[in-house]
Amino acid sequence: REVRPTPMFRKSFTLSKPVARARIYSSGLGYHDLSVNGVRAWARVLDPQFTDYSKTVLFTTADVGALLRPGENVLASELGSGKFDDAARTWDWGWHKAQWRATPRLRLDLYVTYTDGTELVVRSDETWKVSVDGATRYDSYYLGETYDARREVRGWKEAGFDDGRWAAARVVPAPTGMVRAETAEPTRVVAERAPGTRAEPAPGVVVYDVGQNLTGWATIEVHAPAGTAIEVFYSERRSSDGRASTEGNGLVGGQLQTDYYVARGEGTERWTPRFTYKGFQYVQLSSPGSRPLPDGVRVTVASIHQVWDGLRRTSSFESGEALLDQIHAHADWALQENNVSGITTDTPIYEKNAWTGDAELTAGTFSTLYDTERLYRKQVQDMRDEQTAEGEVPLLSPSNVNYGYVGKPAFKPLDCCGATPPWDAFWFVVPWEGYRRYGDARLLESAYPAMQKYLDQWLPRWTDKDGDALAYTLTSGLGDWCAPKGVDPVIGLSATAYYAHFARIAADTARALGKAGAAARYEALFARIRADFNTKYLGADGVYREKDGLPFTQTAQVLPLAFGLVPEERRRPLLARLADDIMNARAGHEYVGVLGARHILPVLLQGGYADAALRLATRTDYPSFGYWFSLGWTSLGEFWEDTSRSRSHHFFGSIVQSFYEDLAGIRGAEPGYRKIEIRPAIPTGLDHVSASYDSVRGRVAVAWRQTPPGLRLDVTVPPTATAEVHVPASDRARVSESGLAADGSEGVRFLRMADGHAVYAVGSGEYHFLSGKEIHP
Repeated sequence: REVRPTPMFRKSFTLSKPVARARIYSSGLGYHDLSVNGVRAWARVLDPQFTDYSKTVLFTTADVGALLRPGENVLASELGSGKFDDAARTWDWGWHKAQWRATPRLRLDLYVTYTDGTELVVRSDETWKVSVDGATRYDSYYLGETYDARREVRGWKEAGFDDGRWAAARVVPAPTGMVRAETAEPTRVVAERAPGTRAEPAPGVVVYDVGQNLTGWATIEVHAPAGTAIEVFYSERRSSDGRASTEGNGLVGGQLQTDYYVARGEGTERWTPRFTYKGFQYVQLSSPGSRPLPDGVRVTVASIHQVWDGLRRTSSFESGEALLDQIHAHADWALQENNVSGITTDTPIYEKNAWTGDAELTAGTFSTLYDTERLYRKQVQDMRDEQTAEGEVPLLSPSNVNYGYVGKPAFKPLDCCGATPPWDAFWFVVPWEGYRRYGDARLLESAYPAMQKYLDQWLPRWTDKDGDALAYTLTSGLGDWCAPKGVDPVIGLSATAYYAHFARIAADTARALGKAGAAARYEALFARIRADFNTKYLGADGVYREKDGLPFTQTAQVLPLAFGLVPEERRRPLLARLADDIMNARAGHEYVGVLGARHILPVLLQGGYADAALRLATRTDYPSFGYWFSLGWTSLGEFWEDTSRSRSHHFFGSIVQSFYEDLAGIRGAEPGYRKIEIRPAIPTGLDHVSASYDSVRGRVAVAWRQTPPGLRLDVTVPPTATAEVHVPASDRARVSESGLAADGSEGVRFLRMADGHAVYAVGSGEYHFLSGKEIHP
């Protein structure tokens, strides 16, 4: 590896009076490791979070009053490259020539307030000292770190160190981005784990199986002569010979996720990387090039550190089907692994990019499992930064000017596909999901202009590029990605279906913001898209196809059903045809890619086909979640096949949203869960489900169980909320609440019978319904 040492900045200053308080405001790009008098200023890692630095640069605040002392004090900052100075050569992403790229740099202000009210300000300027002669000789977002312990500069972060030979820091131009406060949850070490099981697939080569795919790094212990180089290689898989492997990497030049440690030669040494995170289940220790360790060298993994943004958990789910619970757990892990440094990535190893389509697909699942409110505020700002003046949005957010825009590699050809709706949905789904969850219209106010510009200016440029005379259809560079082999990705159909979906979200957003005229305009747009969609894709047999003559494709039916595009008289027959294809033609399987997988379960569960939905979700042969788990995978795959490049890809985890909203039946009927709909779907082969969600108003909980007396349904509604509870029943006379006829129970008001349910209005509180035996004549 070439030498690209991390810069070490140091500032000594004197405090002459007692200190009342002190705060540091700083931004060190790409990643900032800051200490005061040798003590880390915060628990954050990989900070500040990644943005388009030409548009936004984030700063963080640290309360450091307790770290200061009378007399000499020292601020010490070491800067990793991160995405700010990403030198890795990749297939086509262009990070190495990003418009902001420069050497690492620091801006810092320390405000010290003395007890007498006076103030001292220490700023980053030419009086600071800098050295590049420290131990971290290289760091790369994709490739890893090199640490030469022989070069450790002891005491440099503390008072009394002689920095007379260090150079004066240079004052350099700042990035052009606006400086904004970092308000989302910081990336941090959330857990420390045992290293797992140790194996030696070849003499002198050691591999640890951590037991779980996760993101983070390892602390190693080394006992070796000075100058001994140790290779620490992280991977999601092992090859047939038992060694760690990143087979499938064709996108990044160099060996991924590999650290090198050069021993100091002083007894037992411990080292933990600081500037690069890895996605892994296996950690391999060897000499460079995966060669055997020399005789007499002892290297072990002392512990594993899990690293991610550590959002607050907001939900729980448990059922009578172990495979559903396993899907839930694996999706949870996949989302943790792909949320680091304020972005939602596709994989934590092979690409580590903020793919917009991936994030929109799991927005509902992620926002159910965790509190995403602050993260989504950050990501909406990323959206605004990346949209062009013409309204175009890229495939990544954040991105750089070299990738994800029209004419750039590789999915947006100039002649047809400047819009990629299933991925551009990020600009619509994420802010709407945030509003739906938290009821804060400010998120919509921030995102709505971007929605308008895209729908009004950019997307219409591409509706005449798909070779037909229809005004509201289009094609795209991406469709139902990662479908089973041989399944049509329905590219044009999915692009046009999402176009309609955007119009509906824009109309709802305009209504929420009090813009009735705009809402009516977008509803009219939805109607026009719907008409052209059905003209082009709906066959005389009532089935949707990308082109006449193609076989039945599940996603081609699921998307129009999910987005309200199917003519009402055709809806029930199409649902029946879809369920028949799943249960009979496909032996209970979903033959869909990521777009179909997001919507197929809710379409079935809400459409009255709960048994088909359960069978689909609980298959154990290809293609299915159970198939992945039978292979020993501990997260989610990228493809259904066992050859899947990545074993930590979250977008198929979108299924979990339906576990809560449809199987448990917890759905926000109004923003911020002011009104809640409780309507569980009850499959024949599932005896119970319990779930809870911590809404902004408090805990919403549902537990149902099929018992000999009937269906028991327990409901908790939080303060300041109301709910409509849909109790499966053939007759209201067969429904009780807390042992009394539901009609006469306190706080329960019968509304109607509808679709095989007795519907009741309730306020906040706990309710215990039983549906089955007759309660009164």
